[in-house]
Amino acid sequence: MKKNIFIFKVIDNELSKILHKYFEKVQIDTLTGNITFYKAVTMNMVIAECYRFIESKSIADELIYNNMKIIRKGLMENTLIGEMALFGGLTEVALSVYTVNKHTGNYEKFLEKINMLLTSKLLSKMDNLNKKIQSLEEVDYDVISGLSGVTSYLLLLGRYEEITKRALELLVHICSYKNINGNVIPNWHIHQKNLDIENRTNYPNGYINLGLAHGIAGPLVILSKAYKNGIIVKGQKEAILNIINLYNKYSIRSEGYTYWPMILSFEEYLSEVKEKTNVRDGWCYGGIGIARAIFIASNALMDNKMQEWAYKIIEERAKMGIEEYNLISPTLCHGYAGVLSILANTIREKEESLLIKQRIDHIRKKIISMFDEASKYGFIDVELRMDDGKYILDKQDTYLFISGASGIILALLSLYHESTSLDTHLLI
Repeated sequence: MKKNIFIFKVIDNELSKILHKYFEKVQIDTLTGNITFYKAVTMNMVIAECYRFIESKSIADELIYNNMKIIRKGLMENTLIGEMALFGGLTEVALSVYTVNKHTGNYEKFLEKINMLLTSKLLSKMDNLNKKIQSLEEVDYDVISGLSGVTSYLLLLGRYEEITKRALELLVHICSYKNINGNVIPNWHIHQKNLDIENRTNYPNGYINLGLAHGIAGPLVILSKAYKNGIIVKGQKEAILNIINLYNKYSIRSEGYTYWPMILSFEEYLSEVKEKTNVRDGWCYGGIGIARAIFIASNALMDNKMQEWAYKIIEERAKMGIEEYNLISPTLCHGYAGVLSILANTIREKEESLLIKQRIDHIRKKIISMFDEASKYGFIDVELRMDDGKYILDKQDTYLFISGASGIILALLSLYHESTSLDTHLLI
């Protein structure tokens, strides 16, 4: 099997070089038995999204088949231990198999079995979530691990309307308000006891997360996409507008750009204090991710004024010096690939912006310049971390979707065609 199977059609030379590097390692991992459950899930998504460009379909099919055997075995052995998440759980497994089925036409029965398992577990999860609605954790509702991520996949399927509506009803409830000591605050306020150890000290009365990865922007996108698709439950439009109003209230205008704080403390929320923080402008917490969520909501509600506001913020990011993004990694979560994906989807809906088109090309070249021939999969994730009171550069050479080469490759490929796995994961 170790021959150059990946002769890519209609792909530029730079991306072709990146793909050859990645798939060379995939083949080595396959031959040496170095394919874990999650690696099989992730790599199948990449192979499937590349499938139309691959000339030697039969050997690509063999790689997919080997990975499917690992996935099937892992599911039978309960490798996920009940985890349902869109990132690293059963929902991601389902999305991976769905992507393979979409591009190859294979594994339909396997996909149906996984979907049945997923929907069954989701019913149980929602019952449990209803019981703790007054004391939520981010992992209950967010994109990464929670209900927003699972519902993103249900919307992709376009089936299971009854269970999808139950999920939407729960998200509407999460996006409503509660009374604490005479103060009206969102249900998605996270109590101190439900924060990690460090944040319990920093936020003694809890906080409200505004980001796309772990915050309320995720439910906003899900409610909006469902609304646009005609899947509507009681209170859905009001919930969308409530979140938009919150983003409007806490937006910060500084030096010609619009920002949001990553997190609002309980006290900041009540006092409506707004302070610009030095945040990376990436997918996970940056203003561009929030603006994209608002853009999707405005499109669903057919609100031109709101859409122009969101679009202006995205276009402003295209005017920024690229160094002003404060990004040091090529990855999806907190790097250039996430920004590239957001801009690419925006330009598909509003094609007239030469500025955004130019920035897309600029970021694409930036990512390609970060290609590392000496790495295992082609790219190194770089993150600034605190260690013993000092900031250090943490470098990881990994295939991972959200913080590794697989996600970067899907972002670059999305410039050639829309990516099901990318858009469903990132809610963009």
